[in-house]
Amino acid sequence: MNKYIITGEIDTLSFSDIRRPRQICLLDSGLKTIEMIWTTEKAFSFEVHFSGIYLIRIITSNGVESEQTVYVKKSSLKLPVFQPNTQSNLSSKKHLALDPDTFIRYGQVSSRKKLDSTFSGFEPLNKKKGLVRKEKALTGKVGAVPKRFLSKRNLIYISILNRSDERWSERQLASIPFEELDGKFALVDFDSKLNENLIVINMEGVESKLICCPDQSRLHIRLKYLADVVKGVHPLSAMLTSDYFKAETLLEMMNNGAMVEAQSFAVSGQAEDLLRDKITNPFAAAVGGYYLLKSRDLERMHDWANNLANWFPAFSDGAIIHAWQMIQEGQKCQSVIRQRLLEGQSRGIPIYTEGVKLLYEGLRQLSSISRSQDNEVEEALSIVSMYFENLDLSCKNTTINMHSRILNGWLLPEKLLGKPSKNID
Repeated sequence: MNKYIITGEIDTLSFSDIRRPRQICLLDSGLKTIEMIWTTEKAFSFEVHFSGIYLIRIITSNGVESEQTVYVKKSSLKLPVFQPNTQSNLSSKKHLALDPDTFIRYGQVSSRKKLDSTFSGFEPLNKKKGLVRKEKALTGKVGAVPKRFLSKRNLIYISILNRSDERWSERQLASIPFEELDGKFALVDFDSKLNENLIVINMEGVESKLICCPDQSRLHIRLKYLADVVKGVHPLSAMLTSDYFKAETLLEMMNNGAMVEAQSFAVSGQAEDLLRDKITNPFAAAVGGYYLLKSRDLERMHDWANNLANWFPAFSDGAIIHAWQMIQEGQKCQSVIRQRLLEGQSRGIPIYTEGVKLLYEGLRQLSSISRSQDNEVEEALSIVSMYFENLDLSCKNTTINMHSRILNGWLLPEKLLGKPSKNID
C-alpha cells in the first residue's frame, strides 16, 4: 500500500495565543473528515494512502480558522505555513464598537461544498496533465447575505446583561451592519464584567439570540450568516468562546460527541484538575464536572461538585452537576436531588448546553416519579421546557433563539433568569 506524508506548520503568533489548543482536520475531496487531532504544537503531520485532493483545516477553540487545499502525488509534501483567515481590526469601522474594550475583526467565510482547483502554491488539476476534475467549481457566493437584509437599518446589536445590586442592567457592546457579513464572518472580542452572564444579539426581522457566558472573562463571538438554511434554523450563527483554553477544548469535544478524543485530551486528570480549581474558576470547574459525568468517572469528583454548588449560589451549573453525581451514583437521597434540580432552575439558565440538557432530563424524571403531582417540579419543568425547546444544540454555551415578544414576556422576569444577586463589598 502506498504511503504519503503531509507535514505542515502553524504561525502560532498569528493564531492569537500559542497556549490555545487547535483542532487540525484532514478532509477528503468530498469534505469528509479522515482524521482529526488536537494539539498545541507548532508542527503537525498526516499519513494518507491515496494520491489526490485533500483539505487541511485548522480551527482554534476561539473560532479562528485557516485552511489549505493540497494535491498529494509524491511520497512527502510540506505545506506553506498556515495563517488565520482573519483581517486586522478595521479602523474605518470604529463606530461599530459601542464599548471601548470591544474589538471587531473580519475574515472570509469558507464557501466550499466540495474542493475546487484553487491551490496555495500547488498544481491545479487540468486536462493537459491527464487529470480530469470530477467536482465542478462552485458558482456564485455561498453565504452571501440576501438583499432584504442589506439596508442601513439592518444592524446586528450585541449587548450583555448584568444582574447585580438586585436589578438588571444592559451594556451595549457593538452594532454590526448585516452587509459586513456578506461573504465574511465577524470576530467580536470583549471582556465580561462581574455578574455579566447573558449576551443578547438582536436584529430586525429574525429571532433574538441569547448566549450564556462566564463573567469576568475575555470572550469572543464569531458571527456568520448561514445561507440556504433549512426551515426553522436561525440564519445567524454565533459561536462563543473564552480564554479558558483547556476547558473550552474539552467542552467542544463533548458537545460534538467526540468522547474518544476528549478522553485522550483529558489524560493525566485534567478534568479533575479543572474541578479542583473551582474557587479560582468555577466555570472551568463546571466543564470538568460535566466531563466526569459524561465519562462516568465519578471517583474523581469526590465532594467537589457539592462544594461548587454551595460556594457559588448564583451558579446553576454547580447544582445540576451535584444532582447528577448523586443520580449516577445511585444515592437514595431523592429529596436532596430534588432540591439541587430546583436550584438549577431557580438560579437562572445554565451557562452550558450540557447543563440545560441534564436539568431538563432530571426534572422530567422527578415529574414522572411524582406522577406530575409535585407543583414546584412542574413549574420548574415548564420554565426549563420553554428555553430547552428553543435551544441551539450545536453550541456548547447555552444559546437560545427566541422571538422578541417571548423575550419581553418571559426572559427578563426573575423566574426564568434567576434573581439578580446583591453585590457584597
